[in-house]
Amino acid sequence: AGLGLALKILRSWCSSHPKAFPPTVLHVTDGHPTDGDPEPIANKIKSLRTKDGACMLFNLHVDRGQGEPLLFPNDEGRLGDSFSKMLFRMSSTLPPHAVGAARRKGYEVEPEARGFVFNAGIEAIADFFEIGTRPSEVTHQ
Repeated sequence: AGLGLALKILRSWCSSHPKAFPPTVLHVTDGHPTDGDPEPIANKIKSLRTKDGACMLFNLHVDRGQGEPLLFPNDEGRLGDSFSKMLFRMSSTLPPHAVGAARRKGYEVEPEARGFVFNAGIEAIADFFEIGTRPSEVTHQ
């Protein structure tokens, strides 16, 4: 339901701000949906655009189970369960400015890395929010 509300808000915002940098949604979840399949809604969010690009969806998965932290993976095969894999697929590929920000923070970011973090500690969670909200350094004329 939360992503559905975000979709509604983003549609209106993108329509009202067609030349702006596209919004980024930072979705924090335990990864166990209780109100339906969020993947189609996530795909609709990622399909919204401004002239500057597509909206981005980043997922922070704080799992009830156990598992080693994984930050900005590029392959869902590294994830252990179907919930994590779904959130990985729902996550946008990191744009170049976010890749640069993540690398400056010391993260190894491979090609096609996603805005997805699994079971991160407090410092990595803070980094996730900073990297996810860092604007592009491109200026518009």
